Amino acid sequence: MIESTKSIEEARATRLLAILGTVFIPLSLVASILSMGGDFLPGESQFWVYFVVSLPLLVLSLVIVFASPIVLKKVEGWRNRPRNQRIEVTRTETVPSGMA
Repeated sequence: MIESTKSIEEARATRLLAILGTVFIPLSLVASILSMGGDFLPGESQFWVYFVVSLPLLVLSLVIVFASPIVLKKVEGWRNRPRNQRIEVTRTETVPSGMA
C-alpha cells in the first residue's frame, strides 16, 4: 500500500514537471530566437511579435500534451479492434404455428 502511494505521488510530480516544461520551453525558445535582433527587445517597436508568436505556440504545446492521452487511447482501441473477421450466417428454419 505504501509503495502504491509513493508511485502515485511520483507520477503526479512527473506530470507537473511535464506541464511546466511544456509551458516554459516554447516561451524560452521564442524569447531566445527573438533576442537575436534589436527590434524585438522589450521597449522596442517590434516587442509585440513575441506575444503573437509565443502564445499560439504555447497553446499548441498544451493541446498536444493534454490531448495526447486521449489520442493514444483511441489509437490503442483501433489497434485492438478485430479485423477481417468472418461473420457466419446460418439459416434457421421456422416451424409453422399449426405444425408444432
